[in-house]
Amino acid sequence: MSRSLYYKSDELWRRFKDICKAEGKSVSKVLGDFIDNYLIGYVDPTIPSLYTYFDPQPNTIDAVQRRISILALARAEKLGGDITYREIRKMYEVEIPTTDTRNAVVRRTAKWLKTQGIKVWQ
Repeated sequence: MSRSLYYKSDELWRRFKDICKAEGKSVSKVLGDFIDNYLIGYVDPTIPSLYTYFDPQPNTIDAVQRRISILALARAEKLGGDITYREIRKMYEVEIPTTDTRNAVVRRTAKWLKTQGIKVWQ
């Protein structure tokens, strides 16, 4: 499957490919990771999640989010229906080291937990 991509100039595209190569990463992987991270922070109730239709690939951010959300729900229910943002953030700390991405996933998890009747404390 091929996709088209717009970029500002051939020079920028060449530099991007050179940097990816120097870091030992594939261009597709870098762009794919960027797209995954971009979508994480994007929550629009009119646009269903990609994973409404199929399960996320293992070890993707969506798979980690799904797994930890269930763990956070179980923990909150065990503790009487409450959990803190700090506890949720701690659960993601090892698996999602990037702060911005982790914070976005924590917000989404907290939002989901609230729909499950859990009180999420600041």
